[in-house]
Amino acid sequence: MTVYNEIGKGYSIHRQADSRIVESIYRLLDLPANSRVIDVGAGTGNYSNAIAEKGYIVNAVEPSNEMRLQAKYHPKVTWVQGTAEDMPLEDDVADAVVAILSIHHFKSLEKASLEFNRICKNGTIVIFTFDPRESAKIWLSDYFPSIFESAYFAFEPIEKVAATISSDKYRYEIHPFSLPSDLSDKFMAFGWKYPELYLDATIRNSMSAFALTDQTITNVGINRLKNDLETGFWNEKYGSIKKLNEIDLGYRFIKITR
Repeated sequence: MTVYNEIGKGYSIHRQADSRIVESIYRLLDLPANSRVIDVGAGTGNYSNAIAEKGYIVNAVEPSNEMRLQAKYHPKVTWVQGTAEDMPLEDDVADAVVAILSIHHFKSLEKASLEFNRICKNGTIVIFTFDPRESAKIWLSDYFPSIFESAYFAFEPIEKVAATISSDKYRYEIHPFSLPSDLSDKFMAFGWKYPELYLDATIRNSMSAFALTDQTITNVGINRLKNDLETGFWNEKYGSIKKLNEIDLGYRFIKITR
């Protein structure tokens, strides 16, 4: 995740914690006040701070200096420089572990799962991630096919992820999360209802899928999208999606309990 030292500048502007994602995490954690939660791959800490606002004590683990420098101070959040596979934390220090749209950046999910179980031997693990195999096909894959093709390599099947982290020892549950049309966290599919938002390069640069893709390829899709919006072709082909208030695009919570 140190790649964010290069692409993470200005990341916190568009990647704000979404209240519905926070509420889902809070419900799944189901912990008493002042429980210790480790946020792995915390980025700029928007979710770390939001979780702390729920009354928890949070250790935000993040390898990127650029991301940590953008973090806003919160009295209940302590920052830790480390990776998912090597966290400088004591054994069994946590009541819970969360990883929010970060596991696709881990070098080894197997090694990370060992660390999760080392620092949190008896608590809950909550993962928020994406599986393209579970997603309804929408217009984004038409304009940016290479991004969606690469997602099949970046994101393993959700059942495999759950089994790996639970180590076949613990019970896991998978909970779908349908995306509302007004997400404040601008990850890849946030603007499923508003294609014009993807014309903004600053928004695209806050999404690793765009930031790490060859910009020549991205620009082809952007130019097509801009033209199709101007001519009305996009609305003719895909406009029915605007009738929806939410959509299942393959985003999932995994809850692992002991």
